[in-house]
Amino acid sequence: QRSLDFTMRPEQHEAIARTAAYFRNFKQQEKGKTPHFLWNAKMRFGKTFAAYQLAKEMGFKTGVVTNSYWATTKDDAMLWLHPLLETGIDDLTVSDDSFHHDEEGENPAKIAVEAASLLGLSGNSICIEKPAVRPPADIKGDPVIEGGALFKGRAVEKLTGELPTLSSDNFTECRHEELVHPRRVHIDSFGNVQVCQGVSIGNMWKNPFSKIIEEYDAHTHPICGPLSRGGPVELARSNGVGLEGEYVDECHYCYTVRVKLLPQFPEYLSPLQVYGLAV
Repeated sequence: QRSLDFTMRPEQHEAIARTAAYFRNFKQQEKGKTPHFLWNAKMRFGKTFAAYQLAKEMGFKTGVVTNSYWATTKDDAMLWLHPLLETGIDDLTVSDDSFHHDEEGENPAKIAVEAASLLGLSGNSICIEKPAVRPPADIKGDPVIEGGALFKGRAVEKLTGELPTLSSDNFTECRHEELVHPRRVHIDSFGNVQVCQGVSIGNMWKNPFSKIIEEYDAHTHPICGPLSRGGPVELARSNGVGLEGEYVDECHYCYTVRVKLLPQFPEYLSPLQVYGLAV
């Protein structure tokens, strides 16, 4: 018989308390904006259900973002989703692309969305286009790389092999993040506040989120400072990192430089999961 009563471990109680503190702090500091807090936890994990219930009681909408690996059959998927539905989640979003599932055989993402529909739960899918090379519009132009993937983390290992590259001297700016005046940040389950994945400006479990944002100065940050001045080229030069070879784009080169700097700046280059060095 299914039950939604969980006996939580001390660290689960702590995780929920931290989440509630974040919501309350956000409401005070960012009036009129919608807070988001991503729980990186297995679907069967008790704190996941408890966190959803907590968010509901506080008046927030909740949803699941998943790779749907658990949706091996329609019946199995419905079994997983039913207790989540009972907690009152609002929607299910699944990753449906070749990075998460094989192109051959049954697709867990489609199974999960179908199961959600049968349960009356709103379900939709998201996907990332595989990077591809488009010829230049004119004979003098460089090839254009299309697709939504940025070359960080696993993407560096899995997606750069067949793409055209350039000398690292070309990468003198950061084109994908506003480091000096960031309009958004990423917060992971360890409390790291990141202006770019793997570039931390503080930890909200150690200091209030509002204080981290207020005191952040890109120019004095050991990673963001060089990046804002001269992109990955300056980050490498100012830290004496010499790398041979060519790279697909700024993100590819920046990520590779940061991996070399991990022992020197562990506080600022975190979490290690972004760099494939922890589970």
